[in-house]
Amino acid sequence: MNPFTQTVIAGLISGILTLDSVQIAQFLFSRPFFAGALTGLVNGCPLEGAVFGLFFDLLYSSEIPAGGTIPPNGLAGTVAAVTAYSAAGFTEPLSFFYGLIFSCLYSPAERKLRKIRSSWNIFFAEDINAGRTRFGFWFVRSYVLEFLTMFVFVLTAGMTALVFSQCFRQVACLQDGAAFAYSVIPVTGIAVLYFRFRNYIVSGAKSAVSASDCAETAAEATDGQTGIYYPAGTEDKKLLRCVFGRLFLIQSCWNYERYQNFGFLYAVMPFLNSIYIDSEEKKKAMLRNFESVNTNPVMAPLLAGATAQLEKDIASGAEKAERCTKIKQSLSAALASFGDRIFWAKLRPVSLQTGLFLWIICGFSGWLFNFHIISYRPSHMLLIAGPLFSIIVYSVAACFMRWKCLLAGFYGREKNLYGLTSLPLEKMNRALDISGFIFSIALVIWLLCCFFMKIRFTGDDMSVCAVKTAVIAVAVLLGRFIASRAVGAQAAASAVFLIAVFFSITGLPLISICL
Repeated sequence: MNPFTQTVIAGLISGILTLDSVQIAQFLFSRPFFAGALTGLVNGCPLEGAVFGLFFDLLYSSEIPAGGTIPPNGLAGTVAAVTAYSAAGFTEPLSFFYGLIFSCLYSPAERKLRKIRSSWNIFFAEDINAGRTRFGFWFVRSYVLEFLTMFVFVLTAGMTALVFSQCFRQVACLQDGAAFAYSVIPVTGIAVLYFRFRNYIVSGAKSAVSASDCAETAAEATDGQTGIYYPAGTEDKKLLRCVFGRLFLIQSCWNYERYQNFGFLYAVMPFLNSIYIDSEEKKKAMLRNFESVNTNPVMAPLLAGATAQLEKDIASGAEKAERCTKIKQSLSAALASFGDRIFWAKLRPVSLQTGLFLWIICGFSGWLFNFHIISYRPSHMLLIAGPLFSIIVYSVAACFMRWKCLLAGFYGREKNLYGLTSLPLEKMNRALDISGFIFSIALVIWLLCCFFMKIRFTGDDMSVCAVKTAVIAVAVLLGRFIASRAVGAQAAASAVFLIAVFFSITGLPLISICL
């Protein structure tokens, strides 16, 4: 397979996977861990691709895509690294840092896409007033734009790498520095996870949004009546299943002006169709629900269920539309806070850890210290199984929570915050803190075991052992700094690389002390 074909295939894969990142479902098929293994498998370098993806996932595990924030795109960086390695012949370390550059460069492109989609709000509002709801037209348009942007971006990264490979074949100091910095990345990534979860455990309720506060407030207002009764109705079940499926598209046409309004209106349309018979009243309801919506996609079903109750109250004249809109905005903000902390900040890195442990249990630890000697070359099935298992862990938990949220919102009432107080959010939050901390400790222990096994196996003298131990200590301190100061992981990795290049230029033999 020629380099151009490899780059095109990588671009097609990344273009499809990026739809899961922003537009559809958010099952985390777009996470670097999986994207690297899949792209590497197709391009003939499954081991290197899987390791690239893992390193990007470790570095970006602390980056939360909350609100309008656009963190560096790990998917773009991972695929760019794979194409640089497989198509352009870069070394593994150089490929990784090449991908790191492109992961940062993709953010402006995504920002531009969101601005473009903001202009669509006016046209869709005109469609509503004209009696048309062309969701499919706007959704497909958004998906094609997202796909093409990622495809062209990866193609550009691959072609640029080919040009560099022809013009700069031997850059000794750059290669030495990249090799040293690359060997430090997994240590720093594991340290970031450890210190983040340790901070969660130590701070406890002070640093986390607590659902108990909401529960106590609601209990005072309703004399403690915060339970929910779920009536069994065939029509309700059909309606809820329909809305549940549509909610996987809530991020479609995400834009800076009104955020998730396209996807949210599409999701609640079955509710509006069942509530309103008069076309004019339905138009008003559609325009109400086409206003700004910004919440966590996993917790959004509760907002959708609550919308059904609020719209019923508006239709019956029991509530005013203005008050219901304020309630939805407040509920949306609360759900975003819960969801971002639980699912983005905690469940996502915990699911990454579970995939790592599947690799470790099956005997693959060659991603630590660039050390492939004491670990066998894993099968392609194992390389895919680790990332896939992490996706399953996340997706099963997220889908279960989505359904629970929809039921809670649909059958809840204002007195129990539309079912919010019935959800075990505080328990989930604490369970993830403990699980992540335990997994982090286990990873640290495994890291130390592998390090001393390598020292014994390679027979390094005491001076080399002391230097490598000092390097690990510095990498751990860097991880602690990232975790405590919320410094961008890509900036820290770049700093490690630049320092390594500096010492390479000055003549320090960094290759001999690569971890």
